[in-house]
Amino acid sequence: GEPTSAMQAHIGLMREYVSRGEHDQAVAELTAAQHSRSEVSSDAMPVASLSLTQAMADVLTGRFSDAREALEETHRIAAQADPGNPYSVGAATCLLSLRMLEGASAENLAELRDMFQLHEIMNPSGPDVALASLLRVMLNESDRAHSDLQMMVQGNFATLDPDGDNLGALAAAAESCYRIQATDLAPSVLTAISPWNGAIPFHVTGVYGSTYRHVGLRESLLGRQEEAARHLAEAIKMNERMGARPYTALCQLDLAQLILTHGDEPDRAQSLLSEARATFVDLGMDHYAELTSELQV
Repeated sequence: GEPTSAMQAHIGLMREYVSRGEHDQAVAELTAAQHSRSEVSSDAMPVASLSLTQAMADVLTGRFSDAREALEETHRIAAQADPGNPYSVGAATCLLSLRMLEGASAENLAELRDMFQLHEIMNPSGPDVALASLLRVMLNESDRAHSDLQMMVQGNFATLDPDGDNLGALAAAAESCYRIQATDLAPSVLTAISPWNGAIPFHVTGVYGSTYRHVGLRESLLGRQEEAARHLAEAIKMNERMGARPYTALCQLDLAQLILTHGDEPDRAQSLLSEARATFVDLGMDHYAELTSELQV
């Protein structure tokens, strides 16, 4: 019906605005979608789409408790459909993004693995390989994560849509590649993600903050420190503009580490660490707060 179509249209526009880093327009479209919700059945699948979009926005901006509530609603509604439906898959990939930020116990990661298997996200095809690789990194299965990434590279990322809908999967691949220091795969991953340099992944394949960060991390891995620093600085600006607090702090930490290792601006590095740690503590990102503290003097 008309209310459902209007809500879906607002959701689509909101995701486009987020991807381009246009904060005010994205907020306006999400608000409009929420206003349309009262005219749609509470158990309708489009409401699952809205709940998932809200969860992604909450992850992006660091409202982790709200994100968990929105994901629970998404799961409740999407459970009526086939396990492979996009809302169930999107909820699982969004939870992966959330766990990466707030940290996860072994029990939480095992639960996430079960979700991935239920919704067939562990299958070696399409964007699933990249998403599975990041989960394997978090599970300390670096060799299997490398195998997943190698499978994508050997396939030349051919199974990914060319319009950016799978940008979250590319961001996950880039994150995995950096975390396991896969220098052999970094050039291919960098080439694949570069066309969307600066965009913010915000789709069923996950939400990860500005891809300026992912390009910067790849540049660093390849020894291109000046380019890496430039991209990380751009990522900080774009994430700040979008109110993406956890990703702003991650970029500040990344840039500080780069400066401490390869640069000659220790005062700038310490300033970045101080800002990042304040955000990590405020958002409950304890692992990153501890890591930041270890680098402070």
